[in-house]
Amino acid sequence: MTKREILRNLIKATNSMFFTITWVKKNGEERTMTVKDGVEKHLVHPKGDGTNNQEHCQNLITLFDVQDGRYKSVNLDTVKSLKCGNKVMWEEK
Repeated sequence: MTKREILRNLIKATNSMFFTITWVKKNGEERTMTVKDGVEKHLVHPKGDGTNNQEHCQNLITLFDVQDGRYKSVNLDTVKSLKCGNKVMWEEK
């Protein structure tokens, strides 16, 4: 399994619970966000209509930033850590 597949599976395993993810942004800045997967309430287009996610980019995943109230794209290739509750699910050294 690749890092991308492992991280996608771990994110799905959170079962739409809040979790914290840390990754390196495109400009080199490290970013930490509290996010949630599976949020559909704020979608511009109904599910299945238009493009609400990054399916064409295999390295990106769209998550809902609960502090900002908007969807954000996270590059799975640059993820440093993934924590859900008190459990560290992924940590890169």
